[in-house]
Amino acid sequence: GTGALDLQHSTIRNNNGDGLRIAAGYSSFTSAHNSFANNTYGVRVGINASFDDNTSTFADNGLDVYLTGGTITEPVTWNLNPAYSFFVSNDITVGATGALDILPGTVVKFEQYRALWVDGLLRAEGTAGAPIYFTDWRDDAIGGDANKDGAASGPTANWWRWINVRTTGTASFSYAQIAYAGWNDSAGLVKGGTGNLTLQHSTIRHNNGDGLRVAGNTGGVTLTNTLLMSNTTGLRLANAGQVSGQSTSFSNNTSYGILQDVNDTFGYTGNTFTGNGTAAVGINGGTRLTDLLLSPAGNPFRIVDNVTVGVTATLTVEPGVRIEFPQYRGLWVDGSLDATGTATNPITFTGTTQAANWWRWINVQNDGSA
Repeated sequence: GTGALDLQHSTIRNNNGDGLRIAAGYSSFTSAHNSFANNTYGVRVGINASFDDNTSTFADNGLDVYLTGGTITEPVTWNLNPAYSFFVSNDITVGATGALDILPGTVVKFEQYRALWVDGLLRAEGTAGAPIYFTDWRDDAIGGDANKDGAASGPTANWWRWINVRTTGTASFSYAQIAYAGWNDSAGLVKGGTGNLTLQHSTIRHNNGDGLRVAGNTGGVTLTNTLLMSNTTGLRLANAGQVSGQSTSFSNNTSYGILQDVNDTFGYTGNTFTGNGTAAVGINGGTRLTDLLLSPAGNPFRIVDNVTVGVTATLTVEPGVRIEFPQYRGLWVDGSLDATGTATNPITFTGTTQAANWWRWINVQNDGSA
């Protein structure tokens, strides 16, 4: 209905089903300093309803706060004491007219295979002392023992699906962590479409596949003081548009820190790459149509397949850069190649295996110059 409910300093306990059920679309609701104990679900929140309460406590419920799946079409807020967690029971979409604000300290845990889709606005802006988490339901390190099994299970990559910011969707993350996703589509956070994505002081970790995938994107993507670690690939760029990073770290990813298509661009200088399994940066094959600068911050670079510098492009390789080629692969230059090292900081073009006859060549052809 349309009336208001103000629930404070109260105890809701020992109930079958939901201790408190907030119906879909219900907005005239406030909660503070309550105790939800020994209910099947402490609170069930319908789609398009908010739960904005970090003062109440939960004990011995089957689940603390259960979020119903569906499409958000109006402003919604999620806020919860970080000792507890929201449970995403089914896929949730922030529709084009919707806005989801997740407040500092909130923990969001996903049922297996579930996802968050963003066609509208998502703001997940935590603080240094109160970060926001998106994680596996079985993750007891934060938000409590949500599945109530003690130490019997733990989080793993590939559990939930992803956060997908698409179409006209826009998202901002500050002091947020995205972990243990990647089911089915092999990515934790995905950005496509025309909206913008910003990540500040955030961490994307332990995801199957790409920690962050930017594909089919025409909006702006900015990473600042962000960590992409222990994913299969830290950042995947595929027709990614404008992507920039500063003071961002790519570390201990199984394959690449960054894997990019030949015509994608990322400014490697000002970012760090450590402990990535295959190479810091992988560049897929094809013809580069615009200028590209390789700086030593991205070492080592790996040319995944044959690359041609097109007639309109210049490939500039700075002193100290190391470029590795797999077996049989090479570099063709129809445009311009500028690889000017120094006596103390040479440039290295080499094979992934240190043996003669491994990779093919550098071929400066037609009107190309080097």
